[in-house]
Amino acid sequence: EDDSTTRHLLTELLTVNGHEVTAVADVPSALAAHTVTRFPLIVTDWLIAGGGPDGLDLCRTIRGQPGGADVFLLVVTVRDTPQDLEIVLDAGADDYIAKPVDPATLRIRLRVARERITLRRERAEALGALRTVIGHAPLILMMVDSDGRLALAEGKGLATIGRTPEHLVGKTPQEAFPELPDLHTYVESALKGQTCLAEILAGDVVLESWFAPAPEGSITSGGAIIVCSDVTERRQIEQEIREGDERFRRFSDAAFEGIAVLHRGRIIDCNDQLAAILGFPPEELKTLALSDIMHPDDLESVLEFVRVAQIGRASCRERV
Repeated sequence: EDDSTTRHLLTELLTVNGHEVTAVADVPSALAAHTVTRFPLIVTDWLIAGGGPDGLDLCRTIRGQPGGADVFLLVVTVRDTPQDLEIVLDAGADDYIAKPVDPATLRIRLRVARERITLRRERAEALGALRTVIGHAPLILMMVDSDGRLALAEGKGLATIGRTPEHLVGKTPQEAFPELPDLHTYVESALKGQTCLAEILAGDVVLESWFAPAPEGSITSGGAIIVCSDVTERRQIEQEIREGDERFRRFSDAAFEGIAVLHRGRIIDCNDQLAAILGFPPEELKTLALSDIMHPDDLESVLEFVRVAQIGRASCRERV
């Protein structure tokens, strides 16, 4: 506040309401003091004499600094039209109060400020705890706010796709991941209230990704949550299993012997030759246990053969 009388009055009113006050006359002094103290609440006049930056310039500068989103900015001004309020809010202020300052009105504004500051601190603490947990997990957790920008990006999994939190927070998904158009589509769906599970291919990395709208009352209420896990190795193993199954199928189909794959005494796969030998349709045979097809006199010995991987002869029941 550039006017000494008003500055003294505001100092007294803020002190009476339980605040410790640092009073300065211009924006450069306010920024210098904030650099040292990091005030949770800043009260500033809009128009400041001297031709330098005004109170709205101060708001914009504070908001652009690290941690600036946590500061409550209250603008004091003689202007009081709805258009003026829009200008104040567009500059990043949280609230405004008209001159001359009414003590009762200021008390209400300060109560709102305290509640908002407390809420922001609680959210910051929650985010800090979340970052600690996720930062050590092989996952990627991202939160998109209601404006469509990344408010959080954490997890060891970020390194697998060549990203760091510092390069992502504050950007839109399109800006952060221009090479992943599918991700943009799923985020848009989540912002519209839809939940989905999808695989995103990020270069050679396969990310199993869950997209969901952020719950009401959460730190990104109105936004979206994305949780990704690296399933590249799992998909490679599954592919190798499929290829192994295909090789087994080609081998078993060409064999003259009956071949079966057993699991805990049940047939989970077999070739057509075994089905023909036993007189069962292949699909029916795959639903049976050894006890369904083996002669009772041979069942125990066959199960023992299976357990110790030996080869022996056995007879099967006749099909009725």
